[in-house]
Amino acid sequence: MKASLIAPATRLITQVATAISTSSDIEALPKIHQGLADKSLLPSQHLVDTGYMSAEMLVESRETYQVDLVGPARQDYNRGAGALAG
Repeated sequence: MKASLIAPATRLITQVATAISTSSDIEALPKIHQGLADKSLLPSQHLVDTGYMSAEMLVESRETYQVDLVGPARQDYNRGAGALAG
């Protein structure tokens, strides 16, 4: 008898936040997490783009909402960053 493996269903939750163009993505993240928390829809992992990633947000999302942010790290665009790389 063959055992069949059935992958668990993937749940995809989307959240849309409208903001003025001068606000940054990172400012919206706590509001997005709170909105999902209010509806008991917080994921264990939140896939985000670079605009939402920072060390502060990684820690805040984990400590406040128990959500791990997953996404590309921001590059350092400060003047000296390239010089340090060699």
